[in-house]
Amino acid sequence: MALPLPRTDFPPVNVSAVERRRLSAMVRRRVISILEDERHYSDRLRNKESVVHPWEWKSMGKSSLQKGLQIYRRRRRGRSLRQLAMDEDFLEARQAVELGHPSVIAAGRVNGSIENMMYGMSATSLADLLTGFSYYNPPPKECALLGHLDHATPEDPFHSADFIWALPKLPSFVDQLDVCYLKATGMGVDEDGKSYGYLVLHSVHLPECPEYNRITRAKMYFACLFRETDDGYLDVMARGVFNLKASRTVRFMLASATASFIAGLFNGVGVGESKKLTRMARRNQARQNFAKKAKCTKCLERPSSWSWRVSLHLCRVCGVTICSKCFAKDSEKPLFLGTKKPCSKFKCCSDCRGKPIDTIGIHPAEAEFTVIADFYLTCPQQVSLSSSDSDEDDANLDTMHRNRKLDDALATNSSAMLTNSTADASLAGYEFENDRFSDMSELDSVDFSFSSRKDIEDDDLDLETELRPETVTGSDTNEVVPWGGEGIDSTSTMTSRRHLQFNVVDR
Repeated sequence: MALPLPRTDFPPVNVSAVERRRLSAMVRRRVISILEDERHYSDRLRNKESVVHPWEWKSMGKSSLQKGLQIYRRRRRGRSLRQLAMDEDFLEARQAVELGHPSVIAAGRVNGSIENMMYGMSATSLADLLTGFSYYNPPPKECALLGHLDHATPEDPFHSADFIWALPKLPSFVDQLDVCYLKATGMGVDEDGKSYGYLVLHSVHLPECPEYNRITRAKMYFACLFRETDDGYLDVMARGVFNLKASRTVRFMLASATASFIAGLFNGVGVGESKKLTRMARRNQARQNFAKKAKCTKCLERPSSWSWRVSLHLCRVCGVTICSKCFAKDSEKPLFLGTKKPCSKFKCCSDCRGKPIDTIGIHPAEAEFTVIADFYLTCPQQVSLSSSDSDEDDANLDTMHRNRKLDDALATNSSAMLTNSTADASLAGYEFENDRFSDMSELDSVDFSFSSRKDIEDDDLDLETELRPETVTGSDTNEVVPWGGEGIDSTSTMTSRRHLQFNVVDR
């Protein structure tokens, strides 16, 4: 299997009306289930109990990137895998647990708004999908937007259901994996009139996306719930499990990998903020030419030829000149601009850094809100997996958006800006059987923490090796270090649901 794959590798996807209804019903059930989980855990917190029962769930620590997110895995407690699987609420999860794969829960708070979270998870075309993936480190080796099951509605601009294939970037000493899944997003309103956002990732079998030789087709089943609070945070929770079947070389690190994957799902907030900042930068660049002034626009200080402590910089978003003293330590923000990679960090002034928090009424399906990394605008050949256009009838999935020309994006995303490169532009001719890291530096993109413990506790799943969360120096809590550096009709399906916000308290 050579990368990048040819444009004709994935034919148009066909899904029957019966299958459409089945998948839509599945998404509704997953959202209802995660709402029930929220109610249960909120009841425990109101009763001054831990968010989950400590006999049933084992803490895996906190995410190194999402400090307010606590992650748990189910304990075995001497039960057989079949008995353990009966606690799962749908067939695919029970099958995964029976094979020894750990079920994981995450609950807590993350910074950001629900608009930024939903905006960051949206993708209307392959170039849009690649742009979002480029925020993560490392991004997938390859991915494809296979088709759309459902689209945004006027009532729910974040409603979507897309089929995606992805080939994660893994070390060469483990089995290579790929995934083919349905990604469903949207907003809903519960019985109390409180809004929430959701994300469902559910592996599917598509004849148009066959399995490859020497590549294990992994399966994943995750559901996430987001509720915005009044103080600029999101109450979030997620639950899910992987099923790697015959892949044994990845299973030894599966528990921590699953926890890290869940923590990474909430990076959607950062993607949404970066999209907003990129839109602002392009609009400002189109209106004026950025030029560095002779002094700082905030403190009016000028750089001195004999002093190395003061230097002037341009805010990449608005173009104002700011001195190094006025730039905060966190002044660099990832933007989808630049010539060397799709997502790079640029200096931003404090005014611009705070603007993505504002709600501006995003509609991802509209061209003015589509943000594509400059590299994909100037080098569309890097978008290698968009299939040929199809004018088939409604029995086919809508493939128009995944094959959409970049003309509209070029019109709305000023090409005068600097550009980025794709996720892995050097993969042409890549062969898995010859895959070796050129040096050990690429292994740094995956953070491993191997347990030296010889005795396996009785509450651990049947994994050959258990991973302990990596402890960050100077911290008194364990932190799970990620692998990377980064609508439903409520009146008909959720009449019995209640809005129960919760805050995870450190125990």
